[in-house]
Amino acid sequence: MTSCKSYILLSLLYLGFNSSNICLAQSTENFEITTFNLPRETQTLDMLEDQFGFIWIASRSGLWRYDGGNFKNYKRDPKDITSITDNYIMCLYEDMSGTLWIGTYGGGLLKYDRNCDCFQRFIHDDNDSTSISFNEIKVIFETTDNKFYIGTDGGGLNIMDRTNDSFSSYKYSETDSSTISHNNVLAIEEAPNGNLYVGTWNGFNIFDPENGDFKRIYQKFQPENQYYFSLECFNNRLFTSGTPTSFLGKRDQLEQVDVFSKRHFNRIKRDNKGRCWFSGNDGIFILNSEFEIQHHIPIGDFYENQAKFLDEIYPSKQDNSTWILGANGTFFLVEEKPKIFNPFLTRENISGIANTDSNYWLITNGSISIFNKSNHVLNNKLSGFHGDVYIFNRTRNKVWIADQQKYYEYTSQGKKLNEYIHSNK
Repeated sequence: MTSCKSYILLSLLYLGFNSSNICLAQSTENFEITTFNLPRETQTLDMLEDQFGFIWIASRSGLWRYDGGNFKNYKRDPKDITSITDNYIMCLYEDMSGTLWIGTYGGGLLKYDRNCDCFQRFIHDDNDSTSISFNEIKVIFETTDNKFYIGTDGGGLNIMDRTNDSFSSYKYSETDSSTISHNNVLAIEEAPNGNLYVGTWNGFNIFDPENGDFKRIYQKFQPENQYYFSLECFNNRLFTSGTPTSFLGKRDQLEQVDVFSKRHFNRIKRDNKGRCWFSGNDGIFILNSEFEIQHHIPIGDFYENQAKFLDEIYPSKQDNSTWILGANGTFFLVEEKPKIFNPFLTRENISGIANTDSNYWLITNGSISIFNKSNHVLNNKLSGFHGDVYIFNRTRNKVWIADQQKYYEYTSQGKKLNEYIHSNK
């Protein structure tokens, strides 16, 4: 099957952005933002792009699928046991096998069957201890070793055995501190050592699947706010979207993220380019691998009315673009503009060039100009050479220069290390 993402982009060209469901939003300095609207205004709660490029959106008016040209709305049909069980769709997840799972808020867990375009149901049964513990599903997560977890909004944490469709659950106990801190599970993330991070309505947990024990952690800087709607491991650090945004520091203590000045975010997600995106009422913030703010896309670049918010973040599986879920049936495709190389030299006679880790070295009229790669600023200029000048670098940390009398050894920044007299005989 061809990529639906390509079809979506082609559809945008054919439609000329004149469709009532699609319009071109303001272009920012670094990003192009395309706005999409569901056919009806509704509260949206989750989204994903599946392996075929279809966009799926969870809403309070059923499940939506977008193929680039048309929307399909899956709704509950009391006469059809293969339809969705509830029109309140809370969360979506595509597992490693490509199976789409849907968490409803009241109708249990659903498994989508692409062959029949229908759904298999997993509903709590008081008479079956192996059924899912609660019908209000908040989060679905698969670990790298294929364990399949479902977080419920009242029945604790479930683990599903997909070989026999059975469930077991972990629930809060007031008398046992090794149990989960709350039965309302909001977020799940995998730790590098195979443990599970679990965010709840009251407390953050580290779960050891080997012994079934939970370690409860409560942040101290705002003790009245102990809810964690989003968890994301990025560059060996776990971020949480609590109030304010925090990370798991040394000795398993939650610490505030200073770069955000106590901001609260709705969702956190790493992208395909080694960065991490944070969404909320102030728009999008993007951190680089050094945990520095690389970009900020203000909320006004998404909405004319800034009294809105951004929620789920979903990096595309097809390329480096990113889908963002907005308010009232609105969602966005954010595409980074290609960096265009701007000439930064005058029309000088360039007779040689060397490339180091951070600089360009250029021979211009018998002298050496050293330019910074990132901002094209002239960092250094070397002169005083004799006759024709030649430049060579076998490694990125040293540069060799030769003229008619000497050889010169330099660091990549332009500091002279050695010089040697040579003979032309």
